[in-house]
Amino acid sequence: STGTCNRTRSQSCSLLALEISEKCDFWSEKCDAIAQCILIEGLEGNHKKAKSYIKIGHELAGNQLALVAQVLHSSGLFYSGIGDWKKAKKALTEVSQVSIKIGNKRLFEEVKVDLSRIEFLQGDFQKSLTSSASALQSSRLRGDVQSQITALSVQAACHLKLGNIKKAWTKLDQIRLGLEHQSGDIASFMNYSALMAMASFKRQEIKKARNFVKRAETLMTQGNDPY
Repeated sequence: STGTCNRTRSQSCSLLALEISEKCDFWSEKCDAIAQCILIEGLEGNHKKAKSYIKIGHELAGNQLALVAQVLHSSGLFYSGIGDWKKAKKALTEVSQVSIKIGNKRLFEEVKVDLSRIEFLQGDFQKSLTSSASALQSSRLRGDVQSQITALSVQAACHLKLGNIKKAWTKLDQIRLGLEHQSGDIASFMNYSALMAMASFKRQEIKKARNFVKRAETLMTQGNDPY
Protein backbone atom coordinates (compact mmCIF):
# COMPACT_ATOMS: atom_id res chain seq x y z
CA SER A 1 0.00 0.00 0.00
CA THR A 2 0.98 3.66 -0.32
CA GLY A 3 1.20 4.03 3.47
CA THR A 4 3.57 1.08 3.75
CA CYS A 5 5.73 2.42 0.91
CA ASN A 6 5.90 5.84 2.54
CA ARG A 7 6.91 4.36 5.90
CA THR A 8 9.54 2.17 4.25
CA ARG A 9 10.90 5.17 2.37
CA SER A 10 10.96 7.26 5.54
CA GLN A 11 12.68 4.46 7.42
CA SER A 12 15.35 4.18 4.71
CA CYS A 13 15.90 7.96 4.73
CA SER A 14 16.21 8.07 8.52
CA LEU A 15 18.64 5.17 8.62
CA LEU A 16 20.67 6.77 5.82
CA ALA A 17 20.75 10.07 7.72
CA LEU A 18 21.86 8.17 10.82
CA GLU A 19 24.63 6.42 8.89
CA ILE A 20 25.89 9.70 7.41
CA SER A 21 25.80 11.46 10.79
CA GLU A 22 27.76 8.62 12.38
CA LYS A 23 30.53 9.05 9.81
CA CYS A 24 30.65 12.74 10.62
CA ASP A 25 30.58 14.22 14.10
CA PHE A 26 27.38 16.23 13.86
CA TRP A 27 25.65 15.51 17.15
CA SER A 28 22.53 17.51 16.34
CA GLU A 29 22.05 15.71 13.00
CA LYS A 30 22.66 12.38 14.69
CA CYS A 31 20.03 13.06 17.37
CA ASP A 32 17.59 14.26 14.71
CA ALA A 33 18.01 11.01 12.77
CA ILE A 34 17.59 8.94 15.92
CA ALA A 35 14.46 10.89 16.90
CA GLN A 36 12.98 10.03 13.50
CA CYS A 37 13.99 6.38 13.81
CA ILE A 38 12.22 6.12 17.19
CA LEU A 39 8.93 7.19 15.61
CA ILE A 40 9.29 5.12 12.46
CA GLU A 41 10.28 1.93 14.27
CA GLY A 42 7.31 2.52 16.56
CA LEU A 43 4.96 2.85 13.58
CA GLU A 44 6.40 -0.35 12.12
CA GLY A 45 5.74 -2.18 15.39
CA ASN A 46 9.45 -2.68 16.10
CA HIS A 47 9.12 -1.63 19.73
CA LYS A 48 12.35 -3.21 20.93
CA LYS A 49 14.34 -1.38 18.26
CA ALA A 50 12.54 1.91 19.02
CA LYS A 51 13.46 1.58 22.70
CA SER A 52 17.09 0.92 21.77
CA TYR A 53 17.10 4.16 19.77
CA ILE A 54 15.65 6.00 22.76
CA LYS A 55 18.55 4.78 24.89
CA ILE A 56 21.12 5.75 22.24
CA GLY A 57 19.47 9.13 21.77
CA HIS A 58 19.71 9.98 25.46
CA GLU A 59 23.37 8.96 25.52
CA LEU A 60 24.16 11.15 22.52
CA ALA A 61 22.15 14.16 23.70
CA GLY A 62 24.00 14.32 27.00
CA ASN A 63 23.36 17.66 28.68
CA GLN A 64 22.46 19.54 25.51
CA LEU A 65 18.92 20.55 26.36
CA ALA A 66 17.65 21.10 22.81
CA LEU A 67 18.78 17.60 21.82
CA VAL A 68 17.43 16.11 25.05
CA ALA A 69 14.04 17.64 24.27
CA GLN A 70 14.11 16.23 20.74
CA VAL A 71 14.76 12.66 21.91
CA LEU A 72 12.28 12.96 24.78
CA HIS A 73 9.58 14.25 22.43
CA SER A 74 9.94 11.30 20.07
CA SER A 75 10.03 8.85 22.97
CA GLY A 76 6.91 10.44 24.46
CA LEU A 77 5.05 10.09 21.17
CA PHE A 78 6.28 6.50 20.84
CA TYR A 79 5.06 5.52 24.30
CA SER A 80 1.77 7.30 23.64
CA GLY A 81 1.38 5.28 20.45
CA ILE A 82 1.71 1.97 22.31
CA GLY A 83 -0.60 3.09 25.12
CA ASP A 84 2.05 3.40 27.84
CA TRP A 85 0.48 6.58 29.19
CA LYS A 86 2.68 6.82 32.29
CA LYS A 87 5.97 6.86 30.36
CA ALA A 88 4.48 9.04 27.63
CA LYS A 89 3.28 11.69 30.07
CA LYS A 90 6.57 11.60 31.98
CA ALA A 91 8.60 12.17 28.80
CA LEU A 92 6.31 14.88 27.44
CA THR A 93 6.17 16.69 30.80
CA GLU A 94 9.97 16.75 30.82
CA VAL A 95 9.97 18.15 27.27
CA SER A 96 7.55 20.86 28.38
CA GLN A 97 9.92 21.85 31.19
CA VAL A 98 12.95 21.85 28.89
CA SER A 99 11.12 23.88 26.24
CA ILE A 100 10.55 26.62 28.81
CA LYS A 101 14.23 26.60 29.79
CA ILE A 102 15.43 26.94 26.19
CA GLY A 103 12.67 29.36 25.19
CA ASN A 104 11.18 27.16 22.46
CA LYS A 105 7.54 28.23 22.56
CA ARG A 106 6.54 26.25 19.48
CA LEU A 107 7.80 23.04 21.09
CA PHE A 108 6.03 23.96 24.33
CA GLU A 109 2.74 24.27 22.44
CA GLU A 110 3.22 21.01 20.54
CA VAL A 111 3.95 19.10 23.73
CA LYS A 112 1.01 20.62 25.61
CA VAL A 113 -1.27 19.49 22.78
CA ASP A 114 0.32 16.03 22.84
CA LEU A 115 -0.35 15.83 26.59
CA SER A 116 -3.91 17.07 26.13
CA ARG A 117 -4.54 14.32 23.56
CA ILE A 118 -3.37 11.67 26.02
CA GLU A 119 -5.61 13.15 28.72
CA PHE A 120 -8.48 13.13 26.23
CA LEU A 121 -7.89 9.45 25.43
CA GLN A 122 -7.80 8.71 29.17
CA GLY A 123 -11.19 10.39 29.54
CA ASP A 124 -9.87 13.30 31.61
CA PHE A 125 -11.53 15.97 29.47
CA GLN A 126 -11.21 18.82 31.97
CA LYS A 127 -7.47 18.28 32.33
CA SER A 128 -7.20 18.04 28.54
CA LEU A 129 -8.92 21.42 28.26
CA THR A 130 -6.43 22.93 30.69
CA SER A 131 -3.38 21.58 28.83
CA SER A 132 -4.66 22.67 25.43
CA ALA A 133 -5.56 26.09 26.84
CA SER A 134 -1.87 26.64 27.70
CA ALA A 135 -0.92 25.81 24.12
CA LEU A 136 -3.67 28.05 22.75
CA GLN A 137 -2.66 31.04 24.85
CA SER A 138 0.99 30.72 23.86
CA SER A 139 0.25 30.28 20.15
CA ARG A 140 -2.08 33.29 20.14
CA LEU A 141 0.66 35.46 21.63
CA ARG A 142 2.99 34.28 18.86
CA GLY A 143 0.35 34.62 16.16
CA ASP A 144 0.84 31.02 15.04
CA VAL A 145 -2.44 30.07 13.33
CA GLN A 146 -1.58 26.39 12.80
CA SER A 147 -0.73 25.86 16.48
CA GLN A 148 -3.96 27.60 17.44
CA ILE A 149 -5.97 25.30 15.17
CA THR A 150 -4.35 22.22 16.69
CA ALA A 151 -5.13 23.32 20.25
CA LEU A 152 -8.66 24.43 19.34
CA SER A 153 -9.35 21.03 17.76
CA VAL A 154 -8.62 19.27 21.05
CA GLN A 155 -10.77 21.75 22.93
CA ALA A 156 -13.68 21.29 20.53
CA ALA A 157 -13.46 17.51 20.91
CA CYS A 158 -13.43 17.82 24.71
CA HIS A 159 -16.49 20.07 24.77
CA LEU A 160 -18.34 17.64 22.50
CA LYS A 161 -17.55 14.80 24.90
CA LEU A 162 -18.68 16.91 27.85
CA GLY A 163 -21.90 17.84 26.08
CA ASN A 164 -20.99 21.52 25.85
CA ILE A 165 -22.24 21.86 22.28
CA LYS A 166 -22.38 25.66 22.28
CA LYS A 167 -18.76 25.94 23.45
CA ALA A 168 -17.69 23.29 20.95
CA TRP A 169 -19.38 25.24 18.16
CA THR A 170 -17.54 28.42 19.20
CA LYS A 171 -14.22 26.58 18.99
CA LEU A 172 -15.15 25.16 15.60
CA ASP A 173 -15.98 28.64 14.31
CA GLN A 174 -12.52 29.78 15.40
CA ILE A 175 -10.95 26.80 13.62
CA ARG A 176 -12.89 27.60 10.45
CA LEU A 177 -11.63 31.19 10.50
CA GLY A 178 -8.09 29.93 10.97
CA LEU A 179 -8.37 27.49 8.08
CA GLU A 180 -9.67 30.24 5.82
CA HIS A 181 -6.55 32.30 6.49
CA GLN A 182 -3.92 29.62 6.04
CA SER A 183 -2.91 27.25 3.27
CA GLY A 184 -2.21 23.53 3.12
CA ASP A 185 -2.42 21.07 6.01
CA ILE A 186 -4.99 18.58 4.80
CA ALA A 187 -4.92 16.89 8.22
CA SER A 188 -6.38 20.04 9.82
CA PHE A 189 -9.18 20.21 7.25
CA MET A 190 -9.93 16.53 7.74
CA ASN A 191 -9.98 16.85 11.52
CA TYR A 192 -12.23 19.93 11.29
CA SER A 193 -14.66 18.06 9.02
CA ALA A 194 -14.81 15.10 11.42
CA LEU A 195 -15.47 17.41 14.38
CA MET A 196 -18.12 19.30 12.44
CA ALA A 197 -19.81 16.01 11.61
CA MET A 198 -19.91 15.12 15.30
CA ALA A 199 -21.16 18.55 16.32
CA SER A 200 -23.85 18.58 13.62
CA PHE A 201 -25.02 15.13 14.69
CA LYS A 202 -25.26 16.33 18.31
CA ARG A 203 -27.49 19.17 17.09
CA GLN A 204 -29.66 16.72 15.14
CA GLU A 205 -28.51 18.26 11.84
CA ILE A 206 -28.19 14.87 10.17
CA LYS A 207 -27.84 16.06 6.57
CA LYS A 208 -25.04 18.46 7.50
CA ALA A 209 -23.35 15.73 9.54
CA ARG A 210 -23.39 13.36 6.54
CA ASN A 211 -21.95 16.05 4.28
CA PHE A 212 -19.05 16.61 6.66
CA VAL A 213 -18.45 12.86 6.91
CA LYS A 214 -18.24 12.72 3.10
CA ARG A 215 -15.87 15.69 3.12
CA ALA A 216 -13.63 13.99 5.68
CA GLU A 217 -13.62 10.78 3.63
CA THR A 218 -12.71 12.71 0.46
CA LEU A 219 -9.85 14.43 2.23
CA MET A 220 -8.63 11.11 3.60
CA THR A 221 -8.71 9.27 0.27
CA GLN A 222 -8.00 12.02 -2.27
CA GLY A 223 -6.43 14.87 -0.31
CA ASN A 224 -8.71 17.45 -1.90
CA ASP A 225 -8.78 20.82 -0.19
CA PRO A 226 -12.46 21.81 0.34
CA TYR A 227 -11.60 25.48 0.64
